[in-house]
Amino acid sequence: PDARGAGRPSLRDEHALMMREVTSRAHAVTSEADEGRWPKPQLRELLNYLHLEVLRQFLDEEWLLFRVVRHAPEELARLRRDHLELRLAIEVLDQAAATNDGAAGWSPSNLSATTRDLLSQLERHLAVEDELAILGEVAPATVSFVAQLHEWYALTEGPIADLHQLPGELGADAALARLVRLDRRAPVE
Repeated sequence: PDARGAGRPSLRDEHALMMREVTSRAHAVTSEADEGRWPKPQLRELLNYLHLEVLRQFLDEEWLLFRVVRHAPEELARLRRDHLELRLAIEVLDQAAATNDGAAGWSPSNLSATTRDLLSQLERHLAVEDELAILGEVAPATVSFVAQLHEWYALTEGPIADLHQLPGELGADAALARLVRLDRRAPVE
């Protein structure tokens, strides 16, 4: 947590955590793809994180940054364009995943390059957001308005959901949301 936020994370802290999580998942995809193998489970995990955490973060940040830097409409318009471009890049990875092990013109090397491009694009975008947040007052993290903590992803999306680590009613909401997202085709243990 940022010292200026009295123990509360800043937007920059949130970005750093999210970037570490995306990078580790992207690395799992590129490692397999660089070996010439189609990384089906690794790609699915990356896409799950991108959809559940990164895209949600974009929505939360547009609202948050609009409040903090209302005096910079050009910068906000640029961020919205970046968000759209990142959404489109995620859709490209969705299309790759839907090709079922690299059919329809997707090769592992093509997937690896696309994943690296998305990672670079996201890293540049988050750096711009960090700088924009500094233009206004210090931007608090999106959790300051009851957004879900990024740390919850690991607690709710794995094979075992650790409900004891999720606080109160927010934890119940996270657990219920996870139940709704369960894959109906997967066997229940």
